[in-house]
Amino acid sequence: MKLLIVDDNANNRLVLNLLLQDYGEDKNEVYEIEECQNALEAVNKAKKGNYNIIFKDFKKWPTNSQP
Repeated sequence: MKLLIVDDNANNRLVLNLLLQDYGEDKNEVYEIEECQNALEAVNKAKKGNYNIIFKDFKKWPTNSQP
């Protein structure tokens, strides 16, 4: 299963990555986990990758119309 973690906080990405790896090991599943730290990276990765699940933080992502 291919997963993407999107969060500007490196610690949050690390914790979720470790939790997902541990969960996958318990289920005898292999997760391909990628990370990025902002919306632009996430959109670019999502266009190129075929992710089963994308995890993102709850903050409102900036757009072109917002600072």
